[in-house]
Amino acid sequence: MQIPVASTLASLSRLQTVDRKLQRSLATLSEGQRIDTPTTSPVRWMRLQHLQERIDSLNTADESLSRAATTVRLAQTTIDLQADTLGRMRTLLDTARAEPEGSPARADALAAFAELRQQLEGNLKVPDEGARQLLAPAQGEGSLRFSTGVGSYTLELEPLPIGPGAEGLDIPLPGDPLPSDPAGSPLVADVTGATDGEIDAMIENLTAAQEQLQARREGVANYVGSIERAAVQNTASLAYSEQGLARLQEVDLNAEAMLVQSLNLRTSLAVEGLNGMEETRNLTLRLLSD
Repeated sequence: MQIPVASTLASLSRLQTVDRKLQRSLATLSEGQRIDTPTTSPVRWMRLQHLQERIDSLNTADESLSRAATTVRLAQTTIDLQADTLGRMRTLLDTARAEPEGSPARADALAAFAELRQQLEGNLKVPDEGARQLLAPAQGEGSLRFSTGVGSYTLELEPLPIGPGAEGLDIPLPGDPLPSDPAGSPLVADVTGATDGEIDAMIENLTAAQEQLQARREGVANYVGSIERAAVQNTASLAYSEQGLARLQEVDLNAEAMLVQSLNLRTSLAVEGLNGMEETRNLTLRLLSD
C-alpha cells in the first residue's frame, strides 16, 4: 500500500519558499537595509517622487514669496520717502501763502516747491525692479505675479503709482496745468505774481495728493498681509511634506521585526505540519505491519 505524498510535497514546497524569503529578509536586514524601500517598492517610489516634486515646488514658491516681500518692503520705504517730500512741499506752500502777493519770498517758496516736485520722480528710482513696476509702472506694464505654492493660487499685485504724473499723485509744476489735464489752465499762471487764490488751489491739489498717497500706502499694507499669509501656509505645507518624505525614507525596525516574526511563525507551522505528517506515516506503517 502506497502512502499519499502530495500533501507532504506541498508542505515541503511552502517551507522552501518561506525559508528562501526569510533568508533574503535576514540578509537584507543584516546589511542595515530596509526590505520595503523606495528603491524596491514601486508604490513607495511613486509616493517619494510625488513628495519630492511637491517640496521642490514649495521651495520655488518660498523664493517667489521672498522676492515679493522684498518688493513690498521697498515700496513701503519709497512711499515713506514720498510722504516726507510731500510734507516739505506743503510747508513751502504754507510759507508762500503767508507772504504777500508778488513778493520775492512767495516766488522763492514756489521755486523751491518746483524742485521738490522734481524730487518726487527721483524718489522712484528704487533698486528693485518689482518695486519700480509697482509704484511707477511704464506704459503697458501690468500686475506683478508671484507663485504661492498653495495649489495653483498666484499672488497678484496691481500697480499703485505714486509718481507726480497723471497716473499717480497728479501734482503740477507751478505755472503748468495738471498732468491729468494738459490742455487745461495752470493752477498758478505766473509764478512771480501768484495770487492767494492760486496758492490755495495748489494747497488743495497737494492735500488730495497726500490723501491719494495714504490710500496707496494702505494698498501696499494689504499686499504685505497677503504675502505673509501665503508664506505661513507655504511654510506649513513645506514642513508637512518634508515630514512625510522623512517617514518614507526612515528605517522602520519594528515593521521589519514583525515581518521576520511572521516568517518565523510560518516556518514553525510548516515544520509542525511536516512532523505531524511523519507521525501519521509511521503510525500507518505500524498498523499495516501488525
